[in-house]
Amino acid sequence: MAAADDVDTTPDGQERTLETAPAAASEQSTRVDRAPPRTVLAVLSLTHALVFGWAAKVLPWDEWTAFAIMAGTLAVLHLATAGAALLNHHRLSLVWRLQAAASTLLLGYVGWGVLSSSWYVAHVYSGLGQGLAAALIAVFGLVVLVTAPMALWGWLATGGNGVGMRGGAALMLLVLLGGVRLHIIGRRAAGTALVSASTIAHVGDLLVEVAALQHQRGRAPRSSLMTDRPATCTPTRHHLTLVVTHLLPSNGKTNLSNATECLQSTDVEGLRAPLMALLAKAPGRVKFDLLKTKYQAPAESWLTSLVFRPGLDGACSGGHCLMPWQLAALDMFTSHKLISSVPDARLGVSLVALRHRLKPTVASAPIVRIDTAGWLLRNDGKVYPQGRVPRQPVAITPQEIETAELLARAYILAAQSRTGAFRYKTQPYTGVSSKRGFSVPRQAGTTMVLCQLGRGTQPVRRAVRQSLDLLMSLERRLPSTAGGERSVLIFPKGAKPNAVGLGASALSLTAALRCRPLMGNRYDQQIGRLARMLLSQQRKDGSFQHKVDPREGKPVAALGGLYVDGQAVLALTLLEAAAGEANAAFPASTILREAVERAMEFYGNQYWHIFIRPFLFLEENWHCLAAAASLTHHRHDGYERFCLDYVRFKSRLVLDADAGVSDDFIGGYALGNIVPPHNTATAGFGEALAAAMQVRAARGEHSSDDKRTMRLVVGFLLRNQWRASICFACSPRHIMAGGFSEHMASPNIRIDYVQHAWAAIGHGARAAGWVSDVTAEGGG
Repeated sequence: MAAADDVDTTPDGQERTLETAPAAASEQSTRVDRAPPRTVLAVLSLTHALVFGWAAKVLPWDEWTAFAIMAGTLAVLHLATAGAALLNHHRLSLVWRLQAAASTLLLGYVGWGVLSSSWYVAHVYSGLGQGLAAALIAVFGLVVLVTAPMALWGWLATGGNGVGMRGGAALMLLVLLGGVRLHIIGRRAAGTALVSASTIAHVGDLLVEVAALQHQRGRAPRSSLMTDRPATCTPTRHHLTLVVTHLLPSNGKTNLSNATECLQSTDVEGLRAPLMALLAKAPGRVKFDLLKTKYQAPAESWLTSLVFRPGLDGACSGGHCLMPWQLAALDMFTSHKLISSVPDARLGVSLVALRHRLKPTVASAPIVRIDTAGWLLRNDGKVYPQGRVPRQPVAITPQEIETAELLARAYILAAQSRTGAFRYKTQPYTGVSSKRGFSVPRQAGTTMVLCQLGRGTQPVRRAVRQSLDLLMSLERRLPSTAGGERSVLIFPKGAKPNAVGLGASALSLTAALRCRPLMGNRYDQQIGRLARMLLSQQRKDGSFQHKVDPREGKPVAALGGLYVDGQAVLALTLLEAAAGEANAAFPASTILREAVERAMEFYGNQYWHIFIRPFLFLEENWHCLAAAASLTHHRHDGYERFCLDYVRFKSRLVLDADAGVSDDFIGGYALGNIVPPHNTATAGFGEALAAAMQVRAARGEHSSDDKRTMRLVVGFLLRNQWRASICFACSPRHIMAGGFSEHMASPNIRIDYVQHAWAAIGHGARAAGWVSDVTAEGGG
């Protein structure tokens, strides 16, 4: 009989002596080899190995990052665990525990990276908004999902975590140190003020005073101030730093070159003499940037690429500085690749590309983010403040609306080539243009807006005819059916694809119908053939097949596109209205009416009647345009309600003064301060809202909220339209005034950006009653 002190108790209450304990311990040590469902462990570990291997290879935009190394190591350990489990290897317990430790380490690394990065960015952007927070939670949630369960299982199955009191104390110390580190990160994000608000105001007053005395007016009106050369500057708290970009005669007085000078002084008055001397020799416009704050980005931040506020921040390193407008002109705010395998997925500033542009005198010098106050001396000799959005707030008046529309029209007309194609993309600062990416739907959409809002002038008629001739030259006949001749548009001309998307033909048909008041019956035969093809693509339930086989003329089953359904309904309802003329080229009006009714019934009462309808809609703008176009001849309550519900949901994403975002963003369609609102997304919503306002008015409903939202949207677009007076760095190679960039920190102008923005301003102003139809003289 053993002594009382030598007695232990088993979980079932039986006694055992210490002499038997080693055997029990041995049994516990081999528990891992016998107990786990080894097949399940192997399958899960192999799956996780594939996930982490993919993450290590694809997710980091750069190679050999800490995340890539840790994820790759974890993938190897998962593979080892899977192999040991399948082989019932005696080292399974050790390998599994190492895998659990690596999973825990990666989880902690990612957790800290997400926390510290979001903490920093939250201090950079006022009113961060829910977009970034939701994205960060989603990212971290995915990491937790693929690490925490396996880590917990591994720890428990291999003998527990063994933390103890010392481990708990170490963990508490780690949490305390993390809190201190977050405090330091927050202070860094607050930045160091270089000048006070009163000093900024005094500098502005000095520029106005000096310009009035020295500026040589009216010289070099079309010369661009664009330069990618950084200024030679070192911002300090003890000096005012004013960067001046100007023109300088380089060969007598015939040639002009760009020059950038950094003026520094201990006080405002000390800037007077160098400014007087500089403006005496600088013809044309002059850009001034006063450095007011500098910030140090934490090296460990996962979101370092996002700490540069788009269009607001510049950068300095090693005695060289680039101003915010230069970073925007160089498209640096979209230079960071999020995922290496997806080249077009770009967000934020690439520090590698930025360092290459800065060319610091010391290669290892840190990059410092700077905030500036800007002014522009125009050719009229007056100095104007200039921030991220160059223009001052615009009053929404008939005159402003008319100016914006005339400028947009002039830009589009100037962008058309002799072939009828519109120049697809233009870089406003370099003047480099490209037809690459030419899109039939965008060509057709631009033509449609010209017909609706172009006032029917002779240049507009000529441009429309050239464009429609180009579009209809892409027509490919399909095998005829009992319904008559059919055709589809195929680009490039002469291509022989197995399947053709419906969108190009549907929107080109819409453009031809919108332009009939200007063009007459010139394209009626093509309209009829395209319409019969569209009708043959309609399913019995009213929806549409989105692809057609051009050889056999039969529908091809395939996933659909976002916009095609609404464009198809719009084309058919416009043709239904025109078919009242009993035109032999068109399908019978009874056939068209039945097809439109079936389509409206489907999209109004079946298409989006699913669980997520109260929470989310996709891009359904064209359905609203179709509902508004049908008000005179084909009403459908469900289809109209679909449009109104869609617009009501989308209105929640238009930023107002209560959203806590930068003033520049107010009226834009976005999630917050991180990414500037895209002009096209905002304009597309504006088009849908204008159509919804027409629908609501026809239903006898009125909403002050719609008009308020439209004021925000139109005001945003007016502020973001290029004007000659503020395009100080634009190339003189093309007309830029009237154009719209992707957003305020990404300069490329695309023809569809201009098309949608013009349509939103023009139709929105009319729907809100700010411009009358008589004043607009709109056709179609």
